[in-house]
Amino acid sequence: MNTKIIIYTLAVTATLFLSSCNGGGYSMTPPTDTAATNVEREKAGVRPIKKDWKFRYTAFGKDGWLDASGVPAKFVQREGQELGGRILYEQDNYYSGRKYQDPANGEMHDEKLVVTYDWTTKTVSVAYIGDDAKITAALDPLESGTYGQYAHSNKETLRIANDILVGWGRGKTTPGVENAAVKE
Repeated sequence: MNTKIIIYTLAVTATLFLSSCNGGGYSMTPPTDTAATNVEREKAGVRPIKKDWKFRYTAFGKDGWLDASGVPAKFVQREGQELGGRILYEQDNYYSGRKYQDPANGEMHDEKLVVTYDWTTKTVSVAYIGDDAKITAALDPLESGTYGQYAHSNKETLRIANDILVGWGRGKTTPGVENAAVKE
């Protein structure tokens, strides 16, 4: 068979497969509901999308946002094929500035805390990616969920996340501001 036909067939097959996936397609157009969803984020104690952030893409229903320094700050997973579909969950990335070595393969990775807000259940969870034994120990007593670990309330989960960020010099130390971690 001709090489051009094989390549063309593979390209068409890949395109059809990718376009049929949930949330399909790729877009460089930012969602139009950012201001409205930021109001809801504030109510939930979740970090809003800031004016100086750059919209990176929507791919398969996931919106990617970069902070002012160009670092991936937030991912918003949406339902459905259309741009701006109902939000299922979103994840905020917080980086410590430190790298750690993965014991499984020896590769170096960024240490980070991922704070997830599940819009369907209205719950907050945290996931730590790193090798700090103190942070791991602080999260061990928490319940395990789909997107990480969570305490008995969103307020407590956000307080724990904030405590980790304060340790990294990134959170707020203001008493009573338990959700400062995600509003930074």
